[in-house]
Amino acid sequence: MTRDLISYLWVCGFGLLTMMKSSGSLTWGAADILNVSFAKVEGDEAATGQRLGLIYTSIGIGCLVGPIVTNLFTDPNRPSTLQSACICALALMSLGWIGLSSACEIHSSLDTFPMVCVFTMVRTLGSSTIWMNSTMILQQLSKKDILGRVLALEFACAMGFESLSACLAGRFKDAGYGDTQVAQAAAAIGGTLFLAWSIYHLFGGGAAHQYFNRRHDKASGTNTEVLHDAFIA
Repeated sequence: MTRDLISYLWVCGFGLLTMMKSSGSLTWGAADILNVSFAKVEGDEAATGQRLGLIYTSIGIGCLVGPIVTNLFTDPNRPSTLQSACICALALMSLGWIGLSSACEIHSSLDTFPMVCVFTMVRTLGSSTIWMNSTMILQQLSKKDILGRVLALEFACAMGFESLSACLAGRFKDAGYGDTQVAQAAAAIGGTLFLAWSIYHLFGGGAAHQYFNRRHDKASGTNTEVLHDAFIA
């Protein structure tokens, strides 16, 4: 079964998209470590708990709004729009991390915690968009008899890369690196992945291929799966 999955992903034309969600998780994984640092108030556990709650509220708002807004600009019959949304989401995540690193750098009497909440929402607008749309692309393009294995691989890779990102962030913190440096590293990862996926998209890779973007023809019964078979052929 594993051999069939690998063979399928090798020839289907969109196999690399199983790593789209992993690209996002590699970028957002550091948040699991940094959120506690962002919320910490020295000598005041109650205030720390309140701030952590506000950060998770900001995460919830971003995760709710992201897919809703993205839905206004995407078309399920044109998978390239879903892929474009995921790529733009990587840019949003990088912007969020840049804002969070800036909040850490500001040394003044001003409380930068509201800035942390705002840029956390920006970051999660991107992460939720990738989480939803990357899976939707695979659901649209994969053949039904192998879809479960494709989605299982996507999820397993995403969890693995999120764990790797969190582990590296924790190691860097223990090694003496500050929140600013870790956030900047996350922004750099997101920016690099944004550029890589943008090139992939512009050259017609994955869901940007013309065969996957013809609208369903109800009269002739044409659908994405038929077009997918034509692509492999």
